[in-house]
Amino acid sequence: MKYLIGAILIMLTLAIMMRESAPPVQQLAPSDRILAFGDSITFGYGVNPSESYPAILSQLSGHSVVNAGVPGETSAQGLKRLPSVLKKNQVELMILCFGGNDIVQGKSRETLQKNLIAMIRMAKSKGMQVLLIGVPDITLIGLSALSLYKEIAKEENIPLLDSLLEEILSDSSLKSDRIHPNARGYRMMAEKIYQAMKGVPDALGVWRALRSLYSGQVLQATPGHNAQSLCKHDQSLQNLQRSTDREHLLLLHQNLRA
Repeated sequence: MKYLIGAILIMLTLAIMMRESAPPVQQLAPSDRILAFGDSITFGYGVNPSESYPAILSQLSGHSVVNAGVPGETSAQGLKRLPSVLKKNQVELMILCFGGNDIVQGKSRETLQKNLIAMIRMAKSKGMQVLLIGVPDITLIGLSALSLYKEIAKEENIPLLDSLLEEILSDSSLKSDRIHPNARGYRMMAEKIYQAMKGVPDALGVWRALRSLYSGQVLQATPGHNAQSLCKHDQSLQNLQRSTDREHLLLLHQNLRA
């Protein structure tokens, strides 16, 4: 019975994620170039240029990645700068990461959303794919991605990494200050972006969906799952949060069987 329950939970979770997720990044040709467009996080603030996420992503993917990050820039400034960047660079994929400075400076969320949509549509008009990175509300004690990123991804039908920065900036071992990753954090960022390019599910998204199932009627209606077993499985899900590939789903299945 436990084998069946574990398999059902995993299949339900993956089905939910596939139904709700945005379209994946289309496979790039070996010669295709990537544009990393954003602020200080894209620039690689606090680390050597070779340790920035665009530099590491280039190593992982084999693609040329243009680092077009400018520290301190808001989405409005990025929108003004983007036309000249697109004119100078022929790229297939733009990775868009803006919002941190808008949040810190108390800019309007509505304006941020409009600026992001304008940048996405500008890239699309040039025939580019866009991968959007959600920025958490770093003014709060508990980080959480702003809902506007999901709204934009749904409206524009583009892939979104909504919890990536939230995950990194919630871990003191992965950041150099309150709002910037350190070398380890930038590497993790590059790895998760590369996984998204290959179509690998986001482990944190899997963890959240499974935890939701565990706390819902599925487990409540399942004999033999008391508070102690729920805590045990919840710890398994927290361990999964740090996973980086599909193989860790097998570890979860083993824990479900225990």
